[in-house]
Amino acid sequence: MQTGTSGQAVGADEVLKTLQAKNSNEINVLEVGSMGLMYLEPMVVVSLPSKDKIYYANVTENIASEIYDHYSSKKTIYKQNAFAYESNSSLDVDFPNINDLPQFSNQLRIATRNFGDITPGDIYQYINNEGYSALDKALFEMSPEEVVEEVKNSGLRGRGGAAFPTGVKWSFLAPNKAATKYVLCNCEEGDPGAYNDKGILETDPHTLVEGLILNGYATNSNKSYVFIRQGHDIPINAIERAIKEAYDNGILGENILGSNFSFDMEVSLTGDSYVAGEETALMEAIEGKRSTPRFKPTFPGASGLWKKPTNINNVKTISYVPEIIKNGSEWFKGTGTEKSTGTAIVCLSGHINRPGMYEIPMGMTINDVLENIGGGSNSETDIKMLQTGGPLGGVLGKEAFSTKIDFDEMAKSGAILGSGGIIVCDNPLEVAQATDKLLGKKLVTNQTGPEGKIVNRIYIEEATDIERELYLGLVFDRSSESIMVVASTEGGMSVEEISKEKPETIIRSKIEVAVGMQSFQARELAFGLGIEPDLIRRASETIIGCYKAFSELDATMVEVNPLVISKQKQILALDCKMSFDNNAMFRRNQVSELRDKTQEDSKEVFASDRGLNYVSLDGNIGNIINGAGLAMASMDMIKLAGGSPANFLDVGGGATPEKIVKAFKLVTMDEKVKVILVNIFAGINRCDWVAEGIVEALKKIEVNVPLVIRLAGTNVEKGNQILKESKINYIEANTLEDAANKAVAALKK
Repeated sequence: MQTGTSGQAVGADEVLKTLQAKNSNEINVLEVGSMGLMYLEPMVVVSLPSKDKIYYANVTENIASEIYDHYSSKKTIYKQNAFAYESNSSLDVDFPNINDLPQFSNQLRIATRNFGDITPGDIYQYINNEGYSALDKALFEMSPEEVVEEVKNSGLRGRGGAAFPTGVKWSFLAPNKAATKYVLCNCEEGDPGAYNDKGILETDPHTLVEGLILNGYATNSNKSYVFIRQGHDIPINAIERAIKEAYDNGILGENILGSNFSFDMEVSLTGDSYVAGEETALMEAIEGKRSTPRFKPTFPGASGLWKKPTNINNVKTISYVPEIIKNGSEWFKGTGTEKSTGTAIVCLSGHINRPGMYEIPMGMTINDVLENIGGGSNSETDIKMLQTGGPLGGVLGKEAFSTKIDFDEMAKSGAILGSGGIIVCDNPLEVAQATDKLLGKKLVTNQTGPEGKIVNRIYIEEATDIERELYLGLVFDRSSESIMVVASTEGGMSVEEISKEKPETIIRSKIEVAVGMQSFQARELAFGLGIEPDLIRRASETIIGCYKAFSELDATMVEVNPLVISKQKQILALDCKMSFDNNAMFRRNQVSELRDKTQEDSKEVFASDRGLNYVSLDGNIGNIINGAGLAMASMDMIKLAGGSPANFLDVGGGATPEKIVKAFKLVTMDEKVKVILVNIFAGINRCDWVAEGIVEALKKIEVNVPLVIRLAGTNVEKGNQILKESKINYIEANTLEDAANKAVAALKK
């Protein structure tokens, strides 16, 4: 019985339980990993005494029971749901030999060689299939340098995004004489169209374990971390089982297989974050920090995990290594192209007849993959375009389908192979062309202001046959301390245009926060929008769903425009804009991951990333202040004195010298600032710390505007002494009013 994530999604677990309940001495029921044929799952394979195999597809619990009962009492072949057989001779059946099927005959399985053949994580089955023979060869017949050279000579390139030569990457780490070095495996598969890393983990995890040990031996490293996202229980359980079995059998730990090489391995789990797949963000996560990419250099080979030399590869890359070491680099180079050796693992999804995970020789064209392996489009129209390589990959039109599956050829076509995900579409090519025209261009709207914003992302939605366009918005109304729902029959327009040109079309409903939206309120809105009676219930559910999204995700605004009624009588939100309470984002990781900082004020982003509270204003007196209350009071005093604040900036109660330096950098980024006012009332922090920060900042940053400083509170005398002894040019103030007056006076000079 083949199981795995894809199989479980369509009932493989239930089918397996049905078969196991019938288990007898005559028939053994074994669980094996998926063959990658997702469109045929749940799959059952019957191995006959003659060694012939019969493959059954889309098996239900009832059919599974019938298959078992048939072979318990009869020697004939059960034909229902059988789609292929495997035999050295021709069987008298009306279905084909599996090796004659194009989705099989066009594959060459190296990394996926054990798929559908062994129980995931069973070390003895893995060894029976020549598993760990490459490790034995390396430990007792090859030096670490020879292993590196073998991998380098094979031409193996990373099966992630950059396609960097694997052996070359290993050679960066190997000569390093550090006492502690790490080998990491990146299983953080964020490509929405790919599932091959997790497919390998949950089907043949010992391939990864063996490959990582070989990586460690080749680079003289001590320990490995397998980095994977929490919640993916099947691959996590499989790799943890494999690691335990390897320890139990002397393949991990001290003196592996009786050699003088020792190596440890463990699983490290991360949260649901796309950016965690970036190699430096990955290391931050393993160290228990937020998954944020580090600045380069320094590169991981010199200073990586816990500042120790580190090598990072992904699952697919490592899974090739055992076969390369076992069979030699020339054998591996015999498959593929000159610069892209070996095979590629591709995952087909979308508008395709045979979605699944396939391992194909490098050099096969995209069209061959789509037609011969994928079986072509599953709709009445031809495949028009595809997206490959994940969110950062590319979109290819039909004219590019002759491109070879090759790292360099794919790059020339405007896409990347990346992790191997290929999402097939039958949408018009004009979508891709329009996308190309918009990306990188400036978009000017009421929301962006006249300066506009650069388009960095484009969301493509399925074409809809629209009958009506509506508008729906929710916002928190501070004056009434309630949530205001605004709707209009004039969707597709901006709300500013609606309110100006057709104010009579706007419908409002006030929602009490403590009570929440009631069904009758949603129905009233639906009726007010003129929705036909048959659709009132669905429209009400949609409106209530928008309210739930608003309240449960800590939103400050939800705007659906347009909310459409299709000619097929569907109610669809074609476009939605949401704003969120920044103070609640710590509990909304799934929302934070969608943040596009390029669309925000660069100074506010700078401040947020450095733990500063900052809001840009229109004035010309820059403020560096500790405490929100003091900041507000300072800005009020500046206004009373006849000036105008350029910002709200709260450096917080722990205003360390480092924070003060960051605050100065931030304020001096604003070209409008003509005077800087530092106003610190030290309670939990110290004036001497602040003074040290000011002095340090002025050493690093050129400040060409007047500087007014007022210190009060803890260690104020020491702080003022530090400032005076530093010889910096500044204006001293004693009170809040004095500081504001002197800042405005300096502005007027």
